[in-house]
Amino acid sequence: MSGDYAGAVRDIMLALARAGINTLPRATESPSAPVWEQIWGELVAIRRDRGISQEDMAERVGYARHSLSMIENGRRGRHDLRTMATYAAALDIDLHFVLTPRTRGVG
Repeated sequence: MSGDYAGAVRDIMLALARAGINTLPRATESPSAPVWEQIWGELVAIRRDRGISQEDMAERVGYARHSLSMIENGRRGRHDLRTMATYAAALDIDLHFVLTPRTRGVG
């Protein structure tokens, strides 16, 4: 992973840590989990659209190709923010999360 990716990942992780977010929800933990699956789908589609092979992407993010395949297919590590941030940074994409307080029903 190059210095630019490492810096981008560090910045993303620090911002999320300050917000108290360490991992993305798994599908069984939150009704909003499909949003995260959609983000992963978009990231993988961007990789493919740019003609970046899994082998090349694995080298960019510092994973074995088999491990990257498992991540892209949701069988390993997709709930981890660091993984998502590293993947996005390798595509030169900034991730922005907006954190807002939950609204509670009156009563």
